[in-house]
Amino acid sequence: MLFRSDINFAIDNAVVLSKATTEADDRWTDFVSTKEVGKDGSIEDSVLEYTSEEAVNSVNAMFNEAKVFDEKIISVSGTVIQSYGGFAIGNTEDLSKASRFTVGVGLTNVTAKSGNKTKTGSDFKLGRGIPNLDGVANSAAEKAVKLLDSEPLGKTAEMRVVLDNIASGIL
Repeated sequence: MLFRSDINFAIDNAVVLSKATTEADDRWTDFVSTKEVGKDGSIEDSVLEYTSEEAVNSVNAMFNEAKVFDEKIISVSGTVIQSYGGFAIGNTEDLSKASRFTVGVGLTNVTAKSGNKTKTGSDFKLGRGIPNLDGVANSAAEKAVKLLDSEPLGKTAEMRVVLDNIASGIL
């Protein structure tokens, strides 16, 4: 279980470290100002209250969901991560910003086998709080089974690829 005091400790230490820097830079004038205020600093209590038992149960549920999808499923792995953090941006002259965050991630990889072909599908969900993982293992299992029917194109080609926001953000 995480506590808000842990997050505040991370922020306080980041601020102390930024103020401890003694190297001055006479070229510095000021920080870039940001015009928009986002959800920065939003803390989801669900992440702070998440227990190891809940993590194990979530991964177990992903396993059970994927293993019944198709008899070709030979392997299922699941990962659940709940995290928090804090940061400060500053230099010897000033402190620009300090903030904190929480994040929740659920990821599953499912492997299917048919004959001499083995394929793996994966899917994930993430958010500022605990993501609802219902269906994520089914989605990964469906991808793995569908990939078993894939065939080489027999040629090399240049193709356009369209990525959604999450996929492009990872790159």
